[in-house]
Amino acid sequence: MPGHLHDLTCAQELDGTAALYWAASTLDLPTLADSGYEGAGQGIHTPHKHTGVDPV
Repeated sequence: MPGHLHDLTCAQELDGTAALYWAASTLDLPTLADSGYEGAGQGIHTPHKHTGVDPV
């Protein structure tokens, strides 16, 4: 897409996320994505941020 747009914005505009939601719910096939897709929704997994603090 032309311009400076966020990855998630482009995926939503082009219905890419709809296909990923369908694959996760129908085929039980979740998507692994980079941190640019954080908050994308159910079935799209992003890395967890490490805070540098070890749990007690």
